Amino acid sequence: NLKTYSKENIIEEIISSTIAECVDETNVDRNSLLIDSFFFVIAVVRNQPQYGRPAIEFCLRTSMTSSELQQCYNLQTHMEAYETSEIKFWPIDKISDLLNSSQTLLSITPACHMYHLSTQYNKWLFTVEELKELRTKANNDYLQKKNSMNCLTVDEEAMVLRYYELQLKDFCDKFEPPMTKMAIAVCMQYFKRFYLNNSVMDYHPKDIYLICVYLTCKTEELRISITDFLSNIKNSTNIDQTADILLSYELLLIEKLNFQLVIHTAYRPFEGLIIDLKTHYLRDNVNDADRLRLTGYEFLDKTLLTDVYFLFPPSQIALTALLFASVKAAVHIDEYILKHIYGSLESAQMQKIKETIRCKF
Repeated sequence: NLKTYSKENIIEEIISSTIAECVDETNVDRNSLLIDSFFFVIAVVRNQPQYGRPAIEFCLRTSMTSSELQQCYNLQTHMEAYETSEIKFWPIDKISDLLNSSQTLLSITPACHMYHLSTQYNKWLFTVEELKELRTKANNDYLQKKNSMNCLTVDEEAMVLRYYELQLKDFCDKFEPPMTKMAIAVCMQYFKRFYLNNSVMDYHPKDIYLICVYLTCKTEELRISITDFLSNIKNSTNIDQTADILLSYELLLIEKLNFQLVIHTAYRPFEGLIIDLKTHYLRDNVNDADRLRLTGYEFLDKTLLTDVYFLFPPSQIALTALLFASVKAAVHIDEYILKHIYGSLESAQMQKIKETIRCKF
């Protein structure tokens, strides 16, 4: 599954990412990040110590092993570079043959977990108007199929879905064994995606939300048997019938989601921002970072009941959560935001991001 990218594509990819997404993709603390197993080549073209980090100009993935990279290009691990005063980590002159001109095409293996290469970015981002059109179409399709006017309107369907979203959130919060916040977010998105193209009059939300939870347990690797899963369903009169519904509707749910089951949530990039903030600006104020984390999580929990994941990338949602938490918890992080996050942006880009964040607030 090789994909061909030009140098400009790669530069655009890394520019559209954030430090939080870099931490997100590796799922490790940046201080202990190694190139082992990730097979990344990152070219550092200038040092900006005043921002607490080197400036990353472009990034690419290669099929070479980390030992081959180290031997061929004299690479250092991130930890070794982090502890040195000079930037000599992945020097550009050592990999110039890989990036010798803007016309050179590089054959790389796309990272299946990179947001900008994901189906979520390419298939599940909409405008507010597009969301309304999709839901209206789902409602109209049912009306035409049944040829009846005695049905729910689009607004009435939204009210029904809102009720069952709250029921789903409550079910996940009380689930045993406990579900992670990311797993709950994935489950909520499955439910929302399903009813973006289907009507509640066609499929009962209570059946669908149980199937969403059951599918999430598999995709998020929450190991649980069908028997243990059913024990979480209170007041169920017929356990065997419920089990049959779950097993028979599971494939239906997957098909309705177009087999696109990878969900990128804002929790991991938000945690990446907190780690980055603690590393560079709040080393002596760990309690402030914990307050930001707690308040930010509350913000992210509330976004699960909205359409925000259909409208914005997770990194922007995470950054908004951090800014909201800083205001709510009265923790000043202006210097971190202006220099560390916005430092390399043009004024027009910065203004666009500010407007986006203000919209989500």
